[in-house]
Amino acid sequence: MKTAMSVSPALLVLLLLSGCYTPYQVASTNTNQCLHVPWDGSPILAGTRVTLAQCLGRTDNQTWTVKNGRIAGVAGMCLDVQDQAAVDGAPVIAMPCNGSAGQHWRVNHGEVTGIGGKCLDVPGGEITETAPLILATCTGSPSQRWSLR
Repeated sequence: MKTAMSVSPALLVLLLLSGCYTPYQVASTNTNQCLHVPWDGSPILAGTRVTLAQCLGRTDNQTWTVKNGRIAGVAGMCLDVQDQAAVDGAPVIAMPCNGSAGQHWRVNHGEVTGIGGKCLDVPGGEITETAPLILATCTGSPSQRWSLR
């Protein structure tokens, strides 16, 4: 079941300006594709798939903070793994931050690893606009290489 979650834009700006968070874009290395939460300003539904999209600068739905093992984004949502499933192909989604195992991430040497030591990836290794994010066994492939901008 999906539920709506939102944070006022004024609060988000206040948090960013107060120095509480360092915002980044998480980009596929050597491409112009960034982690993206589809958002039109209305509340984001918990469980929304995180996809790739052309990096557009510091837009709310492409801005992430990396802190204490979690990657948090727009409207207080965290990068999460659906059903906490540490299996190849598990969808990466946006969920309210709650500290669950699926919300623990490590950014190290160009890889973003999550639950079960699986890497952030896209299906078939195809880095394309709107490609959904998944977990996959780490192989060092170009689709598993990420940078914080």
